[in-house]
Amino acid sequence: MQFEKVNELKDFLTTTEDRLSRMSQTGPDPDSLRRQMEEHKQLQVDLEAQQLLVESLSNLVIIEDSEYFKELEDKLAALEERWSHVVKWTDKRWDNLQELSFKWTKLSEHHRVINQWLNSRENSLKMMESKEVTEIGTAMERIKSLEFCRADIHKLQNYVEKLDMVVHSLKKESLSTLNIGDK
Repeated sequence: MQFEKVNELKDFLTTTEDRLSRMSQTGPDPDSLRRQMEEHKQLQVDLEAQQLLVESLSNLVIIEDSEYFKELEDKLAALEERWSHVVKWTDKRWDNLQELSFKWTKLSEHHRVINQWLNSRENSLKMMESKEVTEIGTAMERIKSLEFCRADIHKLQNYVEKLDMVVHSLKKESLSTLNIGDK
């Protein structure tokens, strides 16, 4: 029964390692990322399902004067190393997927904020432009609005800088920037 369980884990690890080798690099676009995250979640579910078997094998009692002792001990050590590698690889890939998802979310959010600001300021300026100024009070209000707009531009610069940093980090990794840099 012990050898049967060892072989069961060995077969699972072989299948899983093959599965890992076929998983593509993260990205390069949000649609691919969503698909990759779903595949990865399924992989994690499969690994969790095997955890009981791994724990039962790690608690295995081996009788040293058994003729199979050395062979079983070697198989268990090899399986432990393979299991450890698969778990570490899975954890690292999940971290990479989450980081990329965060970057794209951040990129989209900054883009949305900038667009809202631009649309708001554009509407304000168009309204000012459409109304003729004949009174000093109206001219003073317009000057205040333009000063507010100038101050707001300085705040916007922070968003633009953050957006630019995210775009550059994605480009460094040869990932999609969702064309936000150009927009």
